[in-house]
Amino acid sequence: MGSWPSRKWNDTERSLIDSRLSGIVAAIAGLAEAKRAKEEEEERRRRTYEEARARYEAQVRARNEERRQLHALFRDASRLQRANRLREFIAAVEDRARHDGELTPEKQQWIEWAKAKADWLDPLVRRSDPILDAPEPEAPSFWHF
Repeated sequence: MGSWPSRKWNDTERSLIDSRLSGIVAAIAGLAEAKRAKEEEEERRRRTYEEARARYEAQVRARNEERRQLHALFRDASRLQRANRLREFIAAVEDRARHDGELTPEKQQWIEWAKAKADWLDPLVRRSDPILDAPEPEAPSFWHF
């Protein structure tokens, strides 16, 4: 906080300091009161600032969280749409293969693989994929022998 104001009391040609003690004490008390009032005002301003800053930071966090959730919503909606387009395509491939008599075991295996990928992509199914959900492989380091 602040420091005491510089004040000096001395004997003068007209009066000794002893005769002015009550005035000096009153002046010191006034200075102390002024200092206390100034410190209280500074504390009030600091609290007001901190409260305003806390409100601001809470609003920023809320806005960022809202944006994050909206982004996730758009991402999930897009993933669902892509998964459904894949399912439509897979169904068309399967229908064509049945119609043409070409539903071979290999084609059926591909259809099952493709359906699993559509399910992995679909945010409502939450199917794991052992390859796509695995951590990125690390390239071998040839510098360590």
